[in-house]
This record gives sequence, structure tokens and C-alpha cells, in this order.
Amino acid sequence: MGYSWYGNAGGAAMAGFPGTVVAQSNAVGTSGVYYINATALVVDGAGEGIYCYTSTVANGGGIFGNQSGTNVAANLSYGVYSSVAVADVWFIGAGDAFQLWCYNATGNGTNNSSVYDSASTATLINSPDIPKKQKHSRVVPSNEPTGPKNSK
Repeated sequence: MGYSWYGNAGGAAMAGFPGTVVAQSNAVGTSGVYYINATALVVDGAGEGIYCYTSTVANGGGIFGNQSGTNVAANLSYGVYSSVAVADVWFIGAGDAFQLWCYNATGNGTNNSSVYDSASTATLINSPDIPKKQKHSRVVPSNEPTGPKNSK
């Protein structure tokens, strides 16, 4: 079971930490542990950089496990397109939703960086609601008789 969500922040300026929600999934139907893979095409403003992370609506901004980002324009006088990829694992309850947050990493007050586009997926990897498959079944060796024994 998985979810995909896309976002286009419309070039909105990225504020400092905790940042701005740039994409949000629909509410999940099954509680469990999800693997999250999120990417964003960002525009680093002159003298700036952007960092992104995933969270949930219930957790909100500033709560994250992993983040990724770039400071490619931190020492430049012009903006640069770059990509940011974040992988994380979250436990989420049914009815909650995933979010992708991004923020201006340099905190220089100009906030000229933005997110152009983003795409994210969440894949359920463990859930108490899904019955477990049987791990093993006995395999009869080829030299072992399988039928009733003859008695004379």
C-alpha cells in the first residue's frame, strides 16, 4: 500500500526554519511504518540554500528524522537550480497525512530561495493491520516415501 503526492510551491519564498509546507499527501487509511522518498527541484537564491525534510500533519514543522539540502548559491550572486532528495521512515496513524517541508538554510533574511516542484511517495512497510504470511512450510525430501506404507 502506498501514497504519492506532488507539490508546486509556486515559487513562494522559503522562510527560515521550520519552513514552509510545499506538499502534503491525502490522509492515510492504514496505520503503520512507512518508507518515505521525497524529492524537490529548488531554486537557491543568491547567497542562500534550501533544506527539506518530511513530517506528518500531527507532528508539524520542525519535527523530522532526516533532512537534505544544498547551499550551492551561498557564495554566489545569482540563483541556481538544484535538487534535494530526502529518505526517511515514519510511523503514522490512520487519518494523518505526510508533509514535505522546505526552509531557507542560510537565514540571511532575504528569503529569495523557492521550491519549483516536488514529488514524494510513502510505502507501507509494516502494519499491525495486515495479516502476516506463513513463513515456511515443510518440504518433503525426494527420497522419503509420500504414500501409505505397504505391510506384508
